[in-house]
Amino acid sequence: MPMNVQPIAGVSDRINQIRLLTAEIVNEEILPHENALWAARSEDAPESTRRRAKELRDGIRAKVKQAGLWAPHLPEEYGGCGLSFLEHAYMNEVLAYSLGAAALFGVVAPNSGNQKILAKYGTPEQILAWTWKEFRPKVILTCSFQHDGVVLAHMLREIAPEVPVVFINTGFHFPETLAYRDEIVRRFGLTLVELQPIMPRTEFAERHGLDLYARNPDLCCHINKVEPLKRYLPGVRAWINGRRRDQASTRQAIRIVEAYPDGLCKINPIASWTSRETFYYMERHGIPTHPLFDQGYTSIGCAPCTRPVLLGEDERAGRWAGQAKTECGLHTFLDTK
Repeated sequence: MPMNVQPIAGVSDRINQIRLLTAEIVNEEILPHENALWAARSEDAPESTRRRAKELRDGIRAKVKQAGLWAPHLPEEYGGCGLSFLEHAYMNEVLAYSLGAAALFGVVAPNSGNQKILAKYGTPEQILAWTWKEFRPKVILTCSFQHDGVVLAHMLREIAPEVPVVFINTGFHFPETLAYRDEIVRRFGLTLVELQPIMPRTEFAERHGLDLYARNPDLCCHINKVEPLKRYLPGVRAWINGRRRDQASTRQAIRIVEAYPDGLCKINPIASWTSRETFYYMERHGIPTHPLFDQGYTSIGCAPCTRPVLLGEDERAGRWAGQAKTECGLHTFLDTK
């Protein structure tokens, strides 16, 4: 039975066009020939059946390319159509109607194709699958239980549940962050590794005072965040994290895969995403948001150094407000090749 795909109110004309074109090809070229298309998979299929299936597949792929829908995850310079995350997501909803349709649209499986291109231009799920295949078992995800990290933890639950989720408990987190962490860990069944500051709280208070964040925030971050992770990283081959290029000027040039001289690779699967795509994913998968998000906290770190953002401010404007500091140091202490 063919799909009855209609335009969706509230999405762009471009997305509706992609949906309708995809549905047209699936309805007219794939669904009527499903038995013939996949009959050749049988080991005892005659040669004539195999030839017919190949002719059908080649014809469908030609029409997909003519419609400008081939390899949606790759940019045009690599032979794809370079769809955005949302465009690709809406296309996938239509393709899911027919088993095998995605392959006829050139959607690359996580373990196939040119891995360098896949790591650079694949979907976040494909990048995570590639990362696990290349670097396992020495792979970690760092997550402060902001939304981007939570999305990656959700993806890894299906792709590589063995990957530990590393949380740095600075001792200064909001109680809401700790409660949200516990809820997500329980929901997803995560393997949580909790790192502690390099200096016990009493010693920290005696030597520096608990208000060090106001006087020397770089030193405070170094003791409570940077150094604990730095000491944990030896032996790790791939460090997955949730940074996005649009979050701050300091992140605009980050690459999907960043290699370091000691052999470590930092993997940024959603570098090209925006917050809109993060929330679209969370909404689709029923993932709850951080309890402080509705109070205006769009980027959440330690409680003393985080405030809600004001109307018109950047996403991370509430971090270290009033100080000449934009990064905690976790993503700046390593030198790339």
